[in-house]
Amino acid sequence: AAGPAGLPGAPGSILISVDSFGASRNPLVNSTAAFQAAVNAAAAGTFGTSWVLVPNVDVAGGEGYGIYGTVTIPAGVVLFGVDGADGVASLIYSFVGAGVAVFQFATGINRSGIEGLQIIGPSGAPSGRAVSFVASQFNYAKNLQIWYHEIGIDLSDGVTPFSAYNLVEQCEINLCTSFGIRCYQQANSNTIVGGRIFFTRNVGNTAVALGIDSARALSVSGLALEDYNVGLQIGGAPAFSMTGCYFEKGATLPLGADFEVLSTFEESPVFE
Repeated sequence: AAGPAGLPGAPGSILISVDSFGASRNPLVNSTAAFQAAVNAAAAGTFGTSWVLVPNVDVAGGEGYGIYGTVTIPAGVVLFGVDGADGVASLIYSFVGAGVAVFQFATGINRSGIEGLQIIGPSGAPSGRAVSFVASQFNYAKNLQIWYHEIGIDLSDGVTPFSAYNLVEQCEINLCTSFGIRCYQQANSNTIVGGRIFFTRNVGNTAVALGIDSARALSVSGLALEDYNVGLQIGGAPAFSMTGCYFEKGATLPLGADFEVLSTFEESPVFE
C-alpha cells in the first residue's frame, strides 16, 4: 500500500490523517474512537494506503490528542507522527486505567507499526501500558517518547500466547512505575535495539527498567538503562543476549540495583 512521501520504504503521497475521522486536538476530548476509525479504514484499504498520520500539534498552545481507551492497530497498518519545528513529536495524552493498553497490536500475524509519537500519561496517576505487543507478531515500535505509564512497552505479559518477531527501536521510555519494558513468558524472538529507559521507580522500590522472565531468543543491543530501582530483572528460564548496553543507577536515593536474578537459566544468557 502507498505511504507518505519521503518515508523510507513507503513510496507515494497518499495518507490518512486521524483529523479526517474526527480526532480533536483538545486533549480533554476523547479521540479514541476517531483513532480507531482511522486505522480500521487503513486496514480495509478504503483509501489506498496503510499509513495513518497523527499530525504535529501546537504544544505551546496546549494542543494534543486525548486517548481514553485502547486503540487496536490492525494488520498491515502503520500509525505514525512527525516532529514539528519545536522538535516535539506528534503528541498524545493517554488517560487509561491500570493494566489497560493505550495502543495494542492486533492478535496474530500483524505486520504493523507505530512510530514518531510522544505518548504522555498523567504524572500523578500514570496510565496503564503505552504500547502492547501481547499476542501479536511481526510488528515494530520506533522513535517513540513515552512518559508516565505503569509499563512503557509490554512485549509479553507472561500469560497470553504469543508475542514474536517484534522490534522495538530507538524508543525513549521515561518515568514508568512498574516496568520500562516487560518481556515475559510467551515471547519468542523479539528484538530491542537502541533507545533509553530512564527513571523507572516507585514508592515500594520495586520498579524494573527491563524485566525478562522466560522469554525465548530475546536480543537486546545498545540500550541505555538509567536511574531505576532495578535495572535488569531476570526470572524463570529465559534465553536472551545483551550487547553494548549501558547501566547507570543514578543519584536518586535509595540507589537501585543493576541486576536482580530470580532465575535458573535453561540456556545461559550472553552479555557483551
